[in-house]
Amino acid sequence: MAHVRTDVQAGRQVQGRKPPGWGDDRLAAFLDVASDNVLGTYAQVRPQYDTVLQVDSAYVRFMENLLNPGDPVAPLFVLQAHASYRAAAGLAISCQPSPAFMVMRGCLESSLYGLYFHRNPATFEVWTRRHESDQAKQRVKDEFTTRRLKDCLAQVDASTEEAVARLYEKTIDFGAHPNVAALAGAFRTASAADRYQFQVIYLTKEPEVIRGTLKSVAQAGVCSLLIFRNVFPERFDLLGITDTLRDLRGRL
Repeated sequence: MAHVRTDVQAGRQVQGRKPPGWGDDRLAAFLDVASDNVLGTYAQVRPQYDTVLQVDSAYVRFMENLLNPGDPVAPLFVLQAHASYRAAAGLAISCQPSPAFMVMRGCLESSLYGLYFHRNPATFEVWTRRHESDQAKQRVKDEFTTRRLKDCLAQVDASTEEAVARLYEKTIDFGAHPNVAALAGAFRTASAADRYQFQVIYLTKEPEVIRGTLKSVAQAGVCSLLIFRNVFPERFDLLGITDTLRDLRGRL
């Protein structure tokens, strides 16, 4: 099952040089700094990066061996969860903690949806018909509540549901929803004789924040894969992913 698209040739063409005009605007300047942060974080917090990589490798190992799955829907959500996991890792390593927590929440939700459809296959058609009418949209809202998704997990794996519930709330506290805790961590003020200015730090320099965010990314990936183990237990066991998750869970 294909899960990654990269244009290697295009990457080689721009490697080592910037296209004309790049860096002349504030967005490009911001992206340049974020890109530089990736290399700096990799060098300075390598243990946390290696843990994130170990989780990523477990996703890849599963997907590269996902041949003829009995459930045709859940694998789509494994791919979506992995895409969100990598996006969260990218944001965390580029020193953008609050956006990283937003994407971690998406990783968890994709995983919960994948399990829910596996356990309730008839609801997949309800979900796909969301935009057919106002009534169909409301039916989706009624069917796919966060509480119902978590309850579905609790019925088959109570310990994982407890871990997911804690981490889900943490993602909200640290940025998945606008809230005081997330804003307070990045909020600053600057005053001068003639003005008082509000600032929000987009790119953190705090090592502990960076380490903590990367740890949360790894936890999100572990929780996601633990959810999917309830869909593909034999494959996880055969590929050694169950053992990997047990080890990671003990360290995180």
